[in-house]
Amino acid sequence: MNYNISILVAFAFLLLATAAERLSLHHVQTLQAQRNVLADKLKVLDERAGQAVAETAKYSAAEELVTEIQGLMTPEDDSSAIIQWFHSKASKLGVTLVSSKVVPLERREEARIYRRIRMDVRLRGDYTDLIRYVASVERSSMPMVIDSCSLSAIQDAPGICDMVLNISCLFPVAAAKSIGTGGAE
Repeated sequence: MNYNISILVAFAFLLLATAAERLSLHHVQTLQAQRNVLADKLKVLDERAGQAVAETAKYSAAEELVTEIQGLMTPEDDSSAIIQWFHSKASKLGVTLVSSKVVPLERREEARIYRRIRMDVRLRGDYTDLIRYVASVERSSMPMVIDSCSLSAIQDAPGICDMVLNISCLFPVAAAKSIGTGGAE
């Protein structure tokens, strides 16, 4: 009888070992499948990270170029920098800069301390935002004088107005000489 019990125990042990082997094989296969899925996801992430690094490098190069250009173009030297200033202020205040241009002076004038550059700035926006824009021009660290201002309502858009500002930007004569006509306009 002991012999039968030991055969039964051996048989039970064999069944358990086979079941455990099947479970461990299934577990190994499941882990391998999960590893393969994760490897595919990691590959996609590596590709995206590579693209992000390339885009970051392009952005950094563009940012350096902009900084370099801004260093070359100061409001004292270049009317396009003044126009950029007007555009930047408009964007910050929620106003649309419709157009801006340098206006030639009607008569030549001798520049002694300051040289005047006239600008026409056309804007569109909410009335209060336009008034804030005018205030920012008046508070600017650049010497500017608003020569004239016109405001007209837009028929189909209540509260929205068009504004035209004629602005004189004043520059010290030494800085103004690099703009064009050697200090006289």
